[in-house]
Amino acid sequence: MMKQTLEFFSGFPILLAPNTAAKLKKAKLDGRKKDIYKDCRGNLVEVTELTRDYHVYVLASRISSFFGAKASWDSESLTVTTSLIFQTYPDTTEVPVELCFDGTSPYSIPSNLRPQDICSVSVEPPEAGGLPMGMTFTHNDGSKYGFMLAPDLLHFMKYPREHREMTDFHVEYIGIACGPNGNSDVFKRARAHEKVVEIQGDFQQRHGNKSLFIFAYDPGFIIHSQVPGGMMMTGPELIPGLVKGGMNSLFEAMEASLISYFQPEYNVEFKKFPSNRPNWLQGGFDSFDGPSS
Repeated sequence: MMKQTLEFFSGFPILLAPNTAAKLKKAKLDGRKKDIYKDCRGNLVEVTELTRDYHVYVLASRISSFFGAKASWDSESLTVTTSLIFQTYPDTTEVPVELCFDGTSPYSIPSNLRPQDICSVSVEPPEAGGLPMGMTFTHNDGSKYGFMLAPDLLHFMKYPREHREMTDFHVEYIGIACGPNGNSDVFKRARAHEKVVEIQGDFQQRHGNKSLFIFAYDPGFIIHSQVPGGMMMTGPELIPGLVKGGMNSLFEAMEASLISYFQPEYNVEFKKFPSNRPNWLQGGFDSFDGPSS
């Protein structure tokens, strides 16, 4: 019998706060590079570089953090030196961090930020209600641009190794959002997601120092087939037409694999995958079959 291996991969995720999905409700995620509209509260929202093709998502948490009172800019190394205050009750823990805009982060630098032209940075005071602080970058020509800690600046932070456990994200829940015909996405799913409500409610009661985030992925797939004399590789453009259930079943396979690996507290199914693999993952080449939600 031919032996096949399903390999899945993804680029870097879109990082969202739980309320971001609601703000994107009116966004036209149809491939356009930019969309500007007003949300339900009348605030002007600008969306850039987003599409609807995010079908796998991870709900992950980390200890709440706020910027410290000072920040300094190094024009040679293109880094910001500051600190974060983590709410490790009953006391707080101050962690020195660097924000690297020298190209070492895998995330692209915002288009309106020019690291070579930055002359100073400043930490902004917290908003009413203790929301995370932001940081303002000033260019040599006097132009200023502000960014929030989450999700804007988390992409560029470098932490000391001794604080890695505190600053890392912890996977709480993994899911898919593709709909019966691949016509749904993470943004639609997250607007009324019962797990987001459940986890945040638990955090308020049991873990008051944790914040929840949504990582949205646009995965790709390859099938490696062992054949006499070598290996055959099937690219992602052909796979949906070769397996029962199409792309949705591939999303389910990825979801089950990630749940088995991370063992998230709030997932119930697929904890013992693949030893208890469902019927849509049994058999031969076209065995990926089953409903999706």
